[in-house]
Amino acid sequence: MDHFTPLPALVGGALIGLGASLLIVTTGHCAGISGILDGWLRRNGGGWRWSFLGGLVCGGLVMQGTHF
Repeated sequence: MDHFTPLPALVGGALIGLGASLLIVTTGHCAGISGILDGWLRRNGGGWRWSFLGGLVCGGLVMQGTHF
């Protein structure tokens, strides 16, 4: 890292915390990628698992090449 900018880090951390909190409140599951992926593979997916995994992929694609 050449330049640390605390604002994007703070916003990103807050969004991760909000997403994890919403997941546990709405489904009762913790936001752990290995458990979510395992559940998706063994139990033929599930709406929230598709959304979670899709969000990871889309977020990575959106942030690819973005520099703060």
